[in-house]
Amino acid sequence: MQNINNYLIKNIKIAQFLILFIFTLTGFSVTKDYGISYDELEYRYQGFIVLNSIGEKLFPEKAKKIIEKRDISYPKIDEYMGESPNNFKIQHTFYSLLEYVFFEDSKKDEVFYFRHYINFLISLISLFVFYKTLRINFDRTISTLGGIAFILSPRIFADFFYSPNDMWSLFFLICCLYCIFNFLNKKKIKYFYFLPIFLCLAINVRYINVYIYPIFIFFFILNNKINISLINKIVKQIVLLAFFLFIITPEMWYDPKGLILNMFGQLKWTYPTEIMFNGQLILSSEIPWYYLLIWILISSPLVYILYSLLGIFLLIFTIQKNKYSKRDILKFQNSIIMFLFLLIPITAVIIFKPDLFNGWRHFYFLNIPIIYFTCFFLSEISKVSLIYFKKLFFITLIFNFFLLANWMYKNHPYQNIFFNKISKKYAYDFELDYWGLSNLEAIRYLLTIENGAFQVSNFDDESRADFALQMLGESRKKITFAKTNDLSSKYFISHKNKGFSGDMYSNKGFKVIKTIKVDNIEINRILVRDN
Repeated sequence: MQNINNYLIKNIKIAQFLILFIFTLTGFSVTKDYGISYDELEYRYQGFIVLNSIGEKLFPEKAKKIIEKRDISYPKIDEYMGESPNNFKIQHTFYSLLEYVFFEDSKKDEVFYFRHYINFLISLISLFVFYKTLRINFDRTISTLGGIAFILSPRIFADFFYSPNDMWSLFFLICCLYCIFNFLNKKKIKYFYFLPIFLCLAINVRYINVYIYPIFIFFFILNNKINISLINKIVKQIVLLAFFLFIITPEMWYDPKGLILNMFGQLKWTYPTEIMFNGQLILSSEIPWYYLLIWILISSPLVYILYSLLGIFLLIFTIQKNKYSKRDILKFQNSIIMFLFLLIPITAVIIFKPDLFNGWRHFYFLNIPIIYFTCFFLSEISKVSLIYFKKLFFITLIFNFFLLANWMYKNHPYQNIFFNKISKKYAYDFELDYWGLSNLEAIRYLLTIENGAFQVSNFDDESRADFALQMLGESRKKITFAKTNDLSSKYFISHKNKGFSGDMYSNKGFKVIKTIKVDNIEINRILVRDN
């Protein structure tokens, strides 16, 4: 029996290595296929604002020379804070520092591709930490399946490369969970002090991430007697958290009290945007209570949704009936933490009705508990004595892995447009290519059919195909972008987000020469002057 176990462990390790190798090789080889998201330009600018501010404080003379040499100027942090509702994220300052040190004379496309490579590297580390987190609760096989589900989550896979914030939020929260589970389960004190470091990073990226800390404090107190020693530990942790948060959050340098107000103020966006939801154009400030739930249900693989719901049902049923053993008590405690990790943000969105847009990308970290409960369901169902019954669920999941991998391959690099089979026919009723990522392919197409210089115009102010020029080299010089709706342009590019498609130009001397589709869903249209 021991030999059989060793054989199985050896083979699962080989499978893990192959999966990690293929994922790594694939990720780094396809990075340049992805376009630029609109947010990347603003956050690059923010990174240099913070970097410049630090330089002026620590090295004023050198900072002044750099500004004069490059003939650039940046607003002060407090000035910019009054103009932008976005908070400063630590990773963008890190990006800007690397760009200054290693890419001083580089072209824009090299700079943004470098950022995409770093993003994927962080996603790769996220996969590793997520697997280690699952291993605290499940065996190698189930944890490996959870890791594969993490990779084969189409919408999130695309964000591995270009998302300036969402993957970082997910990464830091995974690290927080890893610290929480290791401390509560294994009593390793180092994780108690690692937690505030990762937590402050998570809060810096998304203020809402602070909600994980009360969950930890509740279970920390629950597992210990309330005494002076316990209170001292919590106070030390909070002091560490506040200290690190102050260091990495520029808003706190100028207005610590305002940061707390801003955390609640960001529930409502300063300038509500119009979004397409359920076939209607509505303001982001007027979304229905079920906005987040609908987006998760329509753009997640059905098998993950089904298995995670069954996992949550089994968790509740088992706790209610008190059918778990003492040996499993820690796993069930971790599962309750995960359930709260999933429930609290969804409940907060329903109660506070914050401004939301672009689907559920701000809440992609909720994919962590969704996959966790998929693994929980597999773990519990594996205890059933009916061999063929439990094998059915494993085989169904693995079969869906192949279907998802095939879909992602066929629709590369637009995995971000994924709708599951039930919701796909309603895709045009929701936001599609909200970041204009398909514009890069559209411009590259025009460069293949044009030998000389030519002029292009955006379909409207939100198309912003000119942003994609950042991802091109010398060939970008052939393209002139005119003002939006400039009918003197030879070409129009329109990425499809809120239902517009450029039809209005068909009777103004323009015709469609190319469309970009994902799973037969049109996301971009190129028009040319018909003369």
